Amino acid sequence: MKIYLGIGGSKKVDAFRKKWGCGWLLNPDNHRKNDGPYILDNGAYSAWKNKTQWNENKFKILIGKYPDYDFVVAPDIVCGGMDSLKQSLKYIDEIPSPLYLAVQDGMQGETIRKYLSGFNGIFIGGSIQWKYQTSRMWADIAHLHKLKCHAGRVGTYEGLIQMHFAGVDSVDTTSPVQNQTDYNIKKYYEHLKYQRELRQVNHD
Repeated sequence: MKIYLGIGGSKKVDAFRKKWGCGWLLNPDNHRKNDGPYILDNGAYSAWKNKTQWNENKFKILIGKYPDYDFVVAPDIVCGGMDSLKQSLKYIDEIPSPLYLAVQDGMQGETIRKYLSGFNGIFIGGSIQWKYQTSRMWADIAHLHKLKCHAGRVGTYEGLIQMHFAGVDSVDTTSPVQNQTDYNIKKYYEHLKYQRELRQVNHD
């Protein structure tokens, strides 16, 4: 499972990225980056969190400035259910792929299946509780349609483990930037290493 870090601007965070093979998460308000792969967020979550209006122009400027993204998240509405889906569908022909559809509280798997042909992946947004409750379902739906699945805002060790075993392909987190430590990422990779070694011993 690949991990993308929020832009931090410190050499310490860049060292985390290089050590663990992480990418960067860029958004319209924070997109100064060093080398390495990156994904583009549309900025809807930041606007929702800060109680400001989402700026479509800043989002499109970001796409033009950083066109070599691993994927970009179609504009959505945080916890917006079907209104969020309607918002995202407007951009299918406007944004170069890979384009991910953000799923939000209130969306159902059966509802979005017929629209997935316009996207390259599913981005699990929404509230924290809903995200963790539905992560396996969204990962399964994505893979059934030969798409990738990404979960946004997964900063804890427990969250990384859960998303890994739910089958999620990638996550993003700002925790290493906020806390200036790679503790959770290190613990996650050490757990995977231990599981591999344990399977090898049992196999032998």
